[in-house]
Amino acid sequence: MSDPAFHAEVAEGKRRAVQLLEKETTISITLEQYKEFQQLLQQAQFWQLPSCKPIPGLLDGAYWFLEAHQASGYHMVARRSPDENDDFRKACEYLVDLSSVLHEERY
Repeated sequence: MSDPAFHAEVAEGKRRAVQLLEKETTISITLEQYKEFQQLLQQAQFWQLPSCKPIPGLLDGAYWFLEAHQASGYHMVARRSPDENDDFRKACEYLVDLSSVLHEERY
């Protein structure tokens, strides 16, 4: 027998994302926040990380992307559901915490 509440929950989870332009923001950060973020990038060894690190058998999860531009070049790192103790995730979460999406669920 089917559960209508379960079907409604699944349907809600599969709905298309809607871009909300009025919620997109750009913020300025302080010099201290910039230095803290740079320190987190160093701890994560961001510039040495491979761009992609596939995890065999992992089919579910959320992708985390971080892109950086410097005079010396560009680097991008993508990870699927990084562990909460992962230094890459900590650097990403620092930016999320400064943003308007800080209360969103994280995977």
